[in-house]
Amino acid sequence: MNTVENERVGDLARQFLTRFVSLSDVQADTLTLWALHTHCWTAAQATPYMSISSTGPGSGKTRLLEVLEMLVSNPWLTGRVTGPALARKIDAERPTLLLDEVDALFSGAASSQQVLRGVLNTGYKLNGKTSYASGGGYVDLQTFCPKAFAGIGKTLPRTVADRSVPIVLRKRTAFEHVERLRFREVQEEARVPRMMMARFGAQFLSVLELARPEIPQELGDRQADVWEPLLAVADVLGGSWRERAREASVELSAPSNDADTDGEVFRLLLDCRSVFESFGTERLQTSTLIDGLVSLGTGWENVAGRPLDARGLSDGLRSFGVGPGKMRFGRQTLQGYSRVSFESAWRLVPGVVGVVGVPGVPGVVDEGWGVV
Repeated sequence: MNTVENERVGDLARQFLTRFVSLSDVQADTLTLWALHTHCWTAAQATPYMSISSTGPGSGKTRLLEVLEMLVSNPWLTGRVTGPALARKIDAERPTLLLDEVDALFSGAASSQQVLRGVLNTGYKLNGKTSYASGGGYVDLQTFCPKAFAGIGKTLPRTVADRSVPIVLRKRTAFEHVERLRFREVQEEARVPRMMMARFGAQFLSVLELARPEIPQELGDRQADVWEPLLAVADVLGGSWRERAREASVELSAPSNDADTDGEVFRLLLDCRSVFESFGTERLQTSTLIDGLVSLGTGWENVAGRPLDARGLSDGLRSFGVGPGKMRFGRQTLQGYSRVSFESAWRLVPGVVGVVGVPGVPGVVDEGWGVV
């Protein structure tokens, strides 16, 4: 392929994508580059996640995954999967994961969430793996593969969100038109752009392995890792793709001025730790934890003009994968928080060191995955 032909591959894939989903220009460019990346992801040291979200239903999240399924390499579109099944599927087939209804998955059982987070936290880098205890030893499962998630709101744990490019969809207006997706017809039409993308990936695999694309200064270290494979693809495509990719990276992923919010969330995590230590227990009722936070005198008695409540506490902790659950307190079953659910999040707070799982074995989860 020459430069003109390379650019045409990207243009055709983008045209196909935007026929059926309403996207901004930077979103369309980013998703096109990512779809191309799935055909050559083994050349990269890291694979960026696509975090597709909206503030409500009817914005086209599932439809976007369905269209991507026709373009990406070795697609696996699913909406219901346990953490163990996800880990084993990725290890066995190394698919392009298109995970729908991720908000429901992260509101499930704590044990399944732990495995799910382990897969997603490690699966963005080459040689990433998760482990589980088996027969007195450990089994390693490879977790590295391209992944896209779709869900309502900000439901991804912070560690996963930091490895993702945010694609926030909105409901189409009456003036925006997209084609109806008729699968039998469209799947046949998708063969041409997908074949060209696969050919592109195979031809430039060795080039992309050596690529060191220029990274916009506005991106931080984590964002640079996320965008490097996409910028490398854009450079090979050539033409206007080089500049457009860098514009998209800055618009979608450059750090925003939310340091104060981040600081407040870290403070909430640390204060929850203080409350657990003061009670010396492994579980606390939600009301008890809130009362303990308020009694610390660190500002939780007045959050945006009102005291911290159960919903505010849940919203503040959700991005770290921490949430309440039903627990036994004496003879009562009440909503509460377990200390173990905070352990991984506490390790993320600057200056705080925690221990999770099996000592000396990072990423290991407890035996007892159950039936998959």
